[in-house]
Amino acid sequence: MITFSVDRTFSQSTDYSVYSGPFYLFSLPPGSSQTLTTFLLRGHFYVNPKLDVTLANYFNTYSSTYAVACAGGNCNTFDAAVNGTGVTFGTTKNAHFDPRIGLVFRPNLSTAIRFSAGSAIAPPFLGLLNQITSTPVYDPSTGVALESQSNGNLKPETAFGYDLGADVRLKDQTTLISGDLYYTNLFNRFFGQTVNTGQVCGSATPPVCQTNGGPPAPPNAPILNQTNTNISNARFEGIELTIRRQPAVGFGYNLSGALQKGYYYNLPPYFYCSIPGPGCTQDQNLNIISGQNTNGLPVGFYQISYNGNMRIPYSQANGEISYTFRNGAYMSLGDTYFGSNNSLNEPPFGIAYATVRYPIARTLSLQLSGDNIFNAYPGFLPIYGGGVPIQLIGNPPGATSGNVLGPATWRLVLSTKLP
Repeated sequence: MITFSVDRTFSQSTDYSVYSGPFYLFSLPPGSSQTLTTFLLRGHFYVNPKLDVTLANYFNTYSSTYAVACAGGNCNTFDAAVNGTGVTFGTTKNAHFDPRIGLVFRPNLSTAIRFSAGSAIAPPFLGLLNQITSTPVYDPSTGVALESQSNGNLKPETAFGYDLGADVRLKDQTTLISGDLYYTNLFNRFFGQTVNTGQVCGSATPPVCQTNGGPPAPPNAPILNQTNTNISNARFEGIELTIRRQPAVGFGYNLSGALQKGYYYNLPPYFYCSIPGPGCTQDQNLNIISGQNTNGLPVGFYQISYNGNMRIPYSQANGEISYTFRNGAYMSLGDTYFGSNNSLNEPPFGIAYATVRYPIARTLSLQLSGDNIFNAYPGFLPIYGGGVPIQLIGNPPGATSGNVLGPATWRLVLSTKLP
């Protein structure tokens, strides 16, 4: 079976805030847009009764239009931000082939062995491409002036990954075992970085450095640029295993678990320095440690987003037992486990849940469901400093906010089946 398709999406985006505008970093005047086009050619081949092969190639093209300048050099006007008046736009185009292959081998009716490999792409969203530069603002506590500028030359993220898995149905025909191993390299990952412009306050360009009510900037204060860049050498790998039994009547269970890593490696020289060079001060990206799972908490000289903004736990699991009665009644009790480096910044913990459902008539059922029934982290507001500290390069551990789940939640549901 051969498939060919073309898909195109055109989107326009604007962003304006009366509190921080008209527009700086991440703000989009009218006229900002993206056109995303994908050409797909795919073939599904039934080689023999035991082997299926899928071959595909995606040709992805992206065209992004974003602000690069304003009339008179001043974008801090209502007309520019709200109406797009006097705004000059630039356009960046990217294209990428993404081939993929999938194999399924079935040695018998109860077993399937799977393998897949392929490429993928994610274009930078418009907020990362806006090239308007803010006026440098001097900070006396650090002795430098910071300006913000996004990067119109930002490359799309691309990845190439592999997955090997198998599914086996046991002799009882109701128990299924499934497992997967995966390995993916991610290139050009979006990343926030502070770099030295080589300019100082009082130089011809820019002529001045603003201050926020503090002392004026000294003439030799360096000007740093906060921008979004690409960084290669990120990797995701892991193993997943599930055993599940769900009969029409009787005892059932679901046990699943995963071990995973998502990390940077081979970090570039001076990665931890906002002003690169031999003997430089390590003052940014301090929470990014080669080989350790990203923790999603920007720490250092400039706390920009995208510095490993995905917090990836090293392990996850779920266990559930259930029983289905002949009259359709059902009950279950389970617990979901979140390992270290979890999104709550808490030690490993579990969230218990339960369900009881009973048919009170032929077409009517009443169900009671509970989530977090044992009140794990039941608070209403995060507690600063209450989370597990994170390791930092060349510094004591950094404090984190201990997040919360809220108290136990119970839901009563009355449902009916229409004839």
